Amino acid sequence: MTAKMIGKNILSNIKKVQKEYQTDIFGFGEEMYRQDYQNFKKVQDHWDELFSYAIVKVHVKVQLRRSGIRTKSLLSN
Repeated sequence: MTAKMIGKNILSNIKKVQKEYQTDIFGFGEEMYRQDYQNFKKVQDHWDELFSYAIVKVHVKVQLRRSGIRTKSLLSN
């Protein structure tokens, strides 16, 4: 449930930035530049415009550590 909630929040923030500001504040263009330089060169001049129409998928992996209480709770004192 935590992963779904975090993913939903991240995706809603990305969509809000795409719709309202139409600019890539997250650095997806820089990542595309590093991973796929040839295709990024084709869209480099109008990347912010294209980013506002991009379909973004978010995958979240959550790992909870030390979730159990091993000592006395502060609330019990």
